[in-house]
Amino acid sequence: MKKKVDMLLGAHLITGAVAGEYIDSPYLAFAAGVILHFIIDAIPHFDTTDDGKLSFRQIALIVVDGIVGLAILYFCYQDFSIHKLSFLAGAFGSILPDLIDNVPFWDKSFQKTRLGKIFHNFHYQIQSVKLTPIPGLAIQYIIITIAVLILIKLK
Repeated sequence: MKKKVDMLLGAHLITGAVAGEYIDSPYLAFAAGVILHFIIDAIPHFDTTDDGKLSFRQIALIVVDGIVGLAILYFCYQDFSIHKLSFLAGAFGSILPDLIDNVPFWDKSFQKTRLGKIFHNFHYQIQSVKLTPIPGLAIQYIIITIAVLILIKLK
């Protein structure tokens, strides 16, 4: 199986949550989060895969990025009159593709299935342009900033 370079967790969480905030239905917010996941994955970015191995550096990056993303979500969740269920459904939908395709405990067994192969190949191929750390991470934090500004501006 091909390994891919995936957008950071925080960018997915926040953009999905913000999209969910503007959709009244948690079901549609969840679907929008999933679709948005693939759209922002197609934007050139950086993330470490360390040759497909779960390394300390990769775990540290995931944990720090996840904490930052969750902290931003918590701030938004507490400080705005959020449509809470849709907000959370959009956030969950936006990280679900990575949970299915990238978690080391089940990704290989999922990718051995027919649906898993199709899903993984699609998920891999939309991320064809990989950047070095500085511009690649900058793009992701610009996406996060824009999403939060949209939430602030429209509230």
